[in-house]
Amino acid sequence: MSTSIKIATGAAVGLLLFPVVLIAAAAGAVSSILGGGDGGGSSRPSTTAVADIPTDYLVGYQAAAPVCPGLSWTVLAGIGKIESDHGRSTLPGVHSGETRPAPAGHSRSSRPPGTGSSPGTASRP
Repeated sequence: MSTSIKIATGAAVGLLLFPVVLIAAAAGAVSSILGGGDGGGSSRPSTTAVADIPTDYLVGYQAAAPVCPGLSWTVLAGIGKIESDHGRSTLPGVHSGETRPAPAGHSRSSRPPGTGSSPGTASRP
């Protein structure tokens, strides 16, 4: 095999692996900030997470994780942070009913996750 083919092959493999390494690094950063570790929802929250996430939301994320297959409480908390700053956002729909359009099959609520009428769901206010 010529040197140029080896270089081209190495570059192609490097380009294919770059997104995997980037995603792994991002997941590690989020995990270290939120205190994740085992992915099963049983990890202890970091001091950063405890300081940022309201207690009722933290309890809700941890309670909802076992009924959300494949999602640890840290992933749910990350979604809660982005979507509503753990219920602190003043954007429309965070504290008053539903936003439009709501995703199909999804009911939004201002209640902490995992506090609905059935596991993993939220009741409408």
